[in-house]
Amino acid sequence: MAVKKLFTLFNIKNALVVIFILSIFFSNAINNISFFILLGISIFEIAKKKKIEFNKLYFFLVFVFLYLILEIVLFGDFTEDSQIILRYLLLAVFPLLFYADKHFLSSFKKCYLIAYSVFLVVIFYGVILNYINFQEFNFYTTGKNIKNFLYIERLYFGLSSMIAGVFIIDVFKEKIKIKYVLLSLVFLANFLISSRLSTLFLIFLIFIQCFKNFNLKLSYKNILAFIGILVIGFFFISKNKGIKERLFLNVSNLDEFIEEVKIKEPRFAIWRCVANLKNKEEFNSLIGYKTDLQIENDLIKCYSETIYIKDKREWFVKNKYNSHNQFFYIYLLHGAIALILFILFLLVAPFINKSSSVTFFSIIVISFLFIENPFFRQIGVYLIGICLSLLCYPDKKKSYV
Repeated sequence: MAVKKLFTLFNIKNALVVIFILSIFFSNAINNISFFILLGISIFEIAKKKKIEFNKLYFFLVFVFLYLILEIVLFGDFTEDSQIILRYLLLAVFPLLFYADKHFLSSFKKCYLIAYSVFLVVIFYGVILNYINFQEFNFYTTGKNIKNFLYIERLYFGLSSMIAGVFIIDVFKEKIKIKYVLLSLVFLANFLISSRLSTLFLIFLIFIQCFKNFNLKLSYKNILAFIGILVIGFFFISKNKGIKERLFLNVSNLDEFIEEVKIKEPRFAIWRCVANLKNKEEFNSLIGYKTDLQIENDLIKCYSETIYIKDKREWFVKNKYNSHNQFFYIYLLHGAIALILFILFLLVAPFINKSSSVTFFSIIVISFLFIENPFFRQIGVYLIGICLSLLCYPDKKKSYV
C-alpha cells in the first residue's frame, strides 16, 4: 500500500514541480518537459470536473494576452513574431496548473521551497569557494566568479528569491522562528551576490512581517527603531563592495552620482533610445511597431549613434540589448491600448483578490517588469507565470468547484 501511495497522481505532480523548479536553474529542456507534463495532467483533471469556477481575474488575464496575440495577427507579422505568440499563450494557460486541484497550490509552494533550498545550498557552497579563492565577496561584476556557481543571471535568481520569500511567509505563517530564519538566509544569499531589487524587496518583506507578527504600531519609538535598523543596514551595505557599487553609494556628491548612473547603469542609455523610438515613422502609438525585429534594429541603430564610449557601444550592439522594461516593450510592440490593459490588470488584482500574497506578487511583477523583459526569456516566462497565476488564484470566499 505504501508503494501505491508513493506513486499516486498527487505525489507524481509534486515530484514534477520539484523537477520543474530545479530545472529552471539548471536545464531548459527538462524545464519544458516537466512543465508540459504538469499542464497536461492539470487539463486532464479539469476536464473530469463537472464545474470549475474560474476567478474573474483569470478571464481578464486571458483577455489581455489574447488582445496582444490578436494585435500581432492583425497589425503585425504572425510568422516573424510566432515565438512571442507562443510565450503569450503559455502565460495565458499557466494558471490552469492551479485550477484542477484546490490543494495543489499548498503543495506547489512547499515543493518550490524544497527546490529553491537545494539551489540555495549550491549558492552558499559557491560563495564559500569564491571567498577562499578571492578572499572577498566580489560578486558585483558579471565575470566568471559569479557565473561559475550562480548558473542563471543574477536578476532571475533575485526574482526566484522574491517568490520564495512570499512562499516562506505563507507556508510558515504560524512558525515564526523558522520563517525569520529562512527569510534571513534568502536575504543573505541575495545580499552577498549583490542582487539589488530582491535585496530591497526582502528587507521590505521582513519589515512588514515584523509589524504584523509583533503588533507594532507607527509610534515615534518604532519609527526611531526602524531608522536605526536602516542605519545599521546601510552600514552593512557599505561593507559589501558589490551592493555599494551597484547602488552607486561610492560617490561623494549628487553630480558624481548622476555621472555614475549615466556611465555604469545600462538602462540609462537603453531607455534613452527607447524614448527615441516613439518618434520613428515605423511606430504607431495605438498599435506599436509591426515586428519585434524592427524594434531590435532601431534600438541597435540608436546605440551605435548615441553611446560615445566605444567599448560600451560595441557591447550593446553585440548583445542586441532589448528595452529592459516590459512595459516600454509592450508599448513599442503593441501600442498604448495594450499597455493600458496590462497595467490595469496588475493594478486591480490586489483590489479584487484581497490578500497580502496578491499584493506582494503585484509588487514583484510590477517592479521586475520595470527593469527587465521577462516575457521574452524562457526562465522569465516561467517565473512570471507563477506570479501571474497566483494573482489569478480563486477567491477563497467563493465556492471552488
